[in-house]
Amino acid sequence: VTILNALALHAHLDWSSVKAAILESPYAHVTALAEQIANSYMFFIPFNNKIMRKLINILPSYEQDGIQPIDMVAKIPPRFPLCIAYSEADKTVPAAGTKMLIEKLQSAGHNVTTWSTQKGKHS
Repeated sequence: VTILNALALHAHLDWSSVKAAILESPYAHVTALAEQIANSYMFFIPFNNKIMRKLINILPSYEQDGIQPIDMVAKIPPRFPLCIAYSEADKTVPAAGTKMLIEKLQSAGHNVTTWSTQKGKHS
């Protein structure tokens, strides 16, 4: 997803040679991603979302107020067509977060083409 952050943070640069961006299973927000993974793998543990949030916050490289792709959508120039591919069966980056990002991009006027599959692990 770093390409979305790069497009947003460096929109002032000359990107004329970039004709489109292709993203595979992008996530919307790292905390939401961790919660989705917790729900997939830790469904038997009560309060797993609270536990996962606490675990994420102790990671040395995690910045709670850091850049999140879902928050960068408004800063991405709409001139870049985006192609987003994902799998409904992806447990590494669950489809729900990718769909949330796609929805926000489309509602912001971005030209988004999607390709999804019902089967397939995260690549």
